[in-house]
Amino acid sequence: MPELPDVEVFRRYINRTSIKKKIKKVYSRSGRVVKASKKDLKKLEGKKIKGTSRHGKYLFLEMAGRKIIVLHFGMTGDIEYYKTEEKEKPEYSHLVLDFSEGHSLAYINKRKLGKVLLTDDLKGFVKEHDLGPDAMPLTKKQFRSTINDSGGMIKTMLMDQSRMAGIGNIYSDEILYQAGVHPEKKASKLKDKDIDSIHSAMKRVLKTAIRHKAQPDDFPRSYLLKNRKQGADCGKCKGKIRKKIIGGRSGYFCPKHQK
Repeated sequence: MPELPDVEVFRRYINRTSIKKKIKKVYSRSGRVVKASKKDLKKLEGKKIKGTSRHGKYLFLEMAGRKIIVLHFGMTGDIEYYKTEEKEKPEYSHLVLDFSEGHSLAYINKRKLGKVLLTDDLKGFVKEHDLGPDAMPLTKKQFRSTINDSGGMIKTMLMDQSRMAGIGNIYSDEILYQAGVHPEKKASKLKDKDIDSIHSAMKRVLKTAIRHKAQPDDFPRSYLLKNRKQGADCGKCKGKIRKKIIGGRSGYFCPKHQK
């Protein structure tokens, strides 16, 4: 599932390819992914994407005027920019913006678990969807407050979008692996040094993932995502990676160095 680093990579990709280009035509597929009406999406024709922003796993395309296209990527969402005349719409496209200069931007979602919405109030959208603060700019003080207010396991808390938006199953594993903290440890029982270690690891992991365009094969050797599977050698010690269902999700960790 695309998490904060993936969505940030998508945002930067759109900034490089699609900003300030006039939309000639909007194609949207009927179904459960596209929540916005065809009529409202049609009104975007003739307008330009003036900017982008992101909150957690949500990507916002800010249009000239007040409307904002909201994209959530679900389990398998992706973005593709291509030359309109040289290629058919990508399979599983749910929203395609054809630009006047001859290129198109497609939102693709094979498993249909994503969302395409419209809003004219970004702050209101975040509040309405009960999203906590974005994980990326979270200060140490804010992070400590979030942790101390949680009674559950630290892995579950990191994935709780109402507390902190952007971290999912994969990156919660990586952050705790780098911090040396066991995923089942109670968040409220963590010492300040452990909380600070998790915060530092979170910042470092997210920045590293974004720098490498969220491609685990390019991550440093010491990263869990290089070899995230049961029985794999730990990249930090002589332990073995263990898989366990934690909070209803498959978690991976090293029981030797994660305490």
